[in-house]
Amino acid sequence: MRPIKHYPLRKVAENVLVKYLGDLDAAVKDELATSLVRQWLTNNGHAGFVTPTRQFWFQMVTQGDGVEVGFSPAEGNWGRVLSDDWHVAKEEIPGLLHRLNLCQSVLCRTPDGRTIRLRIDPKERAVRCEEQSEEEVTDP
Repeated sequence: MRPIKHYPLRKVAENVLVKYLGDLDAAVKDELATSLVRQWLTNNGHAGFVTPTRQFWFQMVTQGDGVEVGFSPAEGNWGRVLSDDWHVAKEEIPGLLHRLNLCQSVLCRTPDGRTIRLRIDPKERAVRCEEQSEEEVTDP
């Protein structure tokens, strides 16, 4: 059951996705709308998504009785960084970035056995990738 108080934000998120990202698969749109609302609520109105070649930043601000969402697209090179620098298989990158868009932090094991963590920081409009030690991977 959806919390009623967040339903208006859900509609805003769905409208923003259609306006700026176009025709998305219904399941993907549903997941991304949920992520947008959660990010806005936990990051003081900031949210972000990453694709292999782009970054999308959304800032929601209240305007009177409603909200307005700013949109800032930017070039990105995470497809190249993940494949060239970290040797992640190219076919795995879209799924990895989709999980990142939903969770804002994901772990990935590279072919050479290293574990990396990708993070989105919507407030800073930043994406980071860092190698993780075994202790960082196993700690809750």
